[in-house]
Amino acid sequence: MNYLVISDTHSIGSKLLDLLLRYPGYQIIHLGDAQGDLALLKKMNAIVVKGNCDFEGKDEIVLDSIYGKMLLTHGHLYNVKLRYDNIYYRGLELDCKYILFGHTHSPLLEEINDHYLLNPGSLKNGSYILIEKGVPILKNDFE
Repeated sequence: MNYLVISDTHSIGSKLLDLLLRYPGYQIIHLGDAQGDLALLKKMNAIVVKGNCDFEGKDEIVLDSIYGKMLLTHGHLYNVKLRYDNIYYRGLELDCKYILFGHTHSPLLEEINDHYLLNPGSLKNGSYILIEKGVPILKNDFE
């Protein structure tokens, strides 16, 4: 299974559909602040967590994948704009290999002790993450 990881689209609309159509067969993960994009994401069977600008959904999801467990959250509840240790330790507590979050609008791909700390940034700024065969790839080619 390959994953397309996005966050903080903030009602980007038809541009979002353009990106989703680039990656047929990928499981879509949206890490919050979808706002007006939520209906499209639901139609595309995306896994979506609730961001600080959203009104529905779960704050946190643990996803079992063949590559290892994934913690999915927006990140605002872990103060990720200030530091990453809270979210990193939450991921370790839940035995997650991949710790995925958004909120900062700044992309991050960091490997720490065989765990990945991943933030796709804001799709409005052109960045997203692919996870292909368990390997995260930060992309910044969406306009």
